[in-house]
Amino acid sequence: MLAAKIDRPLHVGVARPGDVFVAGGSTDCLLACADHPSGNPLFCNVRHLPKDVWTTIGSMNAAGASVKWLCESFLKCPVDDFTNEAASAPSGSRGLLYLPYLLGERTPVWDPKATGVFFGLTLHTGRAEACRAVLEGVACAWRQILELLLQTSNAKPDKIVAAGGGSTNHLWNQIKASMLKCPVVSLDFNDVSSLGACLAAGLGVGVYDSMQQAFDATANLRNPHPVMPVPEWEDALDDAFQRYLKLYPTLKPIF
Repeated sequence: MLAAKIDRPLHVGVARPGDVFVAGGSTDCLLACADHPSGNPLFCNVRHLPKDVWTTIGSMNAAGASVKWLCESFLKCPVDDFTNEAASAPSGSRGLLYLPYLLGERTPVWDPKATGVFFGLTLHTGRAEACRAVLEGVACAWRQILELLLQTSNAKPDKIVAAGGGSTNHLWNQIKASMLKCPVVSLDFNDVSSLGACLAAGLGVGVYDSMQQAFDATANLRNPHPVMPVPEWEDALDDAFQRYLKLYPTLKPIF
């Protein structure tokens, strides 16, 4: 699976130290390119195809899976209805937090006993707040992982490139961009594993003379769509994130 994940940043043009990419789906993998391997044991380190470039990877178990779980197991609604519900709730979900540890968690806690949590339920909590809290909880996990990744790699990305099913939800991209205070760039083409493998093979057998030539040959497939942060959401999301950081350490003794 790691080999497939490394092919993905090749396709989306992520190959320079400081570049950041997220492969989003049922699980999310967050990758930062650097000129050295990370010394942080929370992350996996894999050599990228360009010489002297390393990819540091942090993974979470239940990103899109959290949305699927809430839609299918409780709300009995399609994802579009879920998204419309989430859009009707205010930023910060009226104080409701969601810890997306439905399958334990990998980065940054590496705890198979951890579980998912809704925290902050009140009589004012409704479907809309629950839906938005799930999207914001995953965004909190992104921010926690990326802040650790960027400390390790000393990267200062001006954008986060995202592909996969999770990147097709515009509201979620807005929430993530606002949480990270950084544009999230989605792509037209999401089957990036297979195309990345093809580009790697093309470089290997000489179809492409350089990495840049391979990128240029597939530029029409990428067609980036930047989603900007919503400034009005940022204060509430900052508050949610600070509370989110305290949730797992507080609950760990009873998992």
